[in-house]
Amino acid sequence: MVISGDSYNQVTEDIVVLAITSKLKDFLKDFDYSVMIESKDLIEAELKVTSEISADKIYTLSKNIVRKKFGQVNARILKDVRKKITELIV
Repeated sequence: MVISGDSYNQVTEDIVVLAITSKLKDFLKDFDYSVMIESKDLIEAELKVTSEISADKIYTLSKNIVRKKFGQVNARILKDVRKKITELIV
């Protein structure tokens, strides 16, 4: 999931992303920085399986390795991801 803003993305060769995986963790852990997503949580595209966005797995990628846009999460998921990032850094 791309979390860097358009202004950053337009002036750099990189994007900042969060990992998304279909290998779900146990959501009863005390230190859980993941947000579960399903197809119904996407504005565009479709997920084949329930997945999770890991707010504690932040990466910088070169735009050159990105092949295409997969989809877009809805406002609720974006809000939940922002909340998890805030919990992580506060």
